[in-house]
Amino acid sequence: MKKIATTLIVMMSVSVAYAESELNQFIVDLDKYNAAQRQTPTHLIQYRDKNGYLLKNLYNPERIEPLMQDSFKNNSSVQKLNILFKKITPIGPKYGTAFRAIPKTYDREYLDIVDVYYRMVILMCMKLTSPEMTKEFNAQQKGGIKALTNTLYGNANFMLSKLEKEINSGAFSPQYTTQAIARLESLKQFKRTISAQSASSHTPGSVTPQETVSTYVSATLPSNTSTSVVPPQLWSSHLQLNMQASACASKGYSVLSTLGMSSIVQNDTYVYGNYDSSRIAVKCVPMNDQSFVYIAVAGPSKEVAERLRNDIFYRMK
Repeated sequence: MKKIATTLIVMMSVSVAYAESELNQFIVDLDKYNAAQRQTPTHLIQYRDKNGYLLKNLYNPERIEPLMQDSFKNNSSVQKLNILFKKITPIGPKYGTAFRAIPKTYDREYLDIVDVYYRMVILMCMKLTSPEMTKEFNAQQKGGIKALTNTLYGNANFMLSKLEKEINSGAFSPQYTTQAIARLESLKQFKRTISAQSASSHTPGSVTPQETVSTYVSATLPSNTSTSVVPPQLWSSHLQLNMQASACASKGYSVLSTLGMSSIVQNDTYVYGNYDSSRIAVKCVPMNDQSFVYIAVAGPSKEVAERLRNDIFYRMK
């Protein structure tokens, strides 16, 4: 993985790098986590620990996509990007080892790390193979990019396959098994959506991060919901509620009604609605007596989609 990261930086240095504001903050957060981890060399930090927030902040799936979207704006941060990859590369395997060596202990951390890595790789490969990225490359450079992205895709797909096997083998605690299943499906749908966007767009690298976060919406809208226009913005979030999925769905229906949504439809534990040109989905996945909730708003206006997502999220809490 270290060799892949180094090769990636060399090839990207032709024309692209992380935006410094995002990159600098991420490196600062990495350093904070690593400093805290050095204080407890015999214990790998968990979310529930005193310094667990440092890890949670670092491996926040919703944070990675805006970071990756901003990563190809200028040429000034190649060395810092190299630093980022060198620092973050060793972390994931440590949690993978801990997840397997100490069963039912690092479930949440491992899930987030798989999620973050997979999204980073898929978005990065999409950008690396986009026309605006490769138009300056000669045949040899294009061949190198193809080989590199094939390797990255292979690593990401292997990680997802391993996650699926771990779910099927009962490696996750009952509390997180359903969440892991939902996360796996979300990542599969994420790749399908990215692949479709890349195939249909002349500039696949221009996709906004909001379009690619938790993209189950386009696949789960009911047949009576209009999808003739593909929304250019998608804002989403997720949370866990201490209630059964049926109650969660009822609450979702009530929230959408309170916010003035129209054409509200409840399909089992999924709830859908419209707000002008925006489409809303609240998806409640059962977790024993609790619920894992996906919230997504898709529409043409970034400001409206973000505001609606926030309003629904805070009312669902």
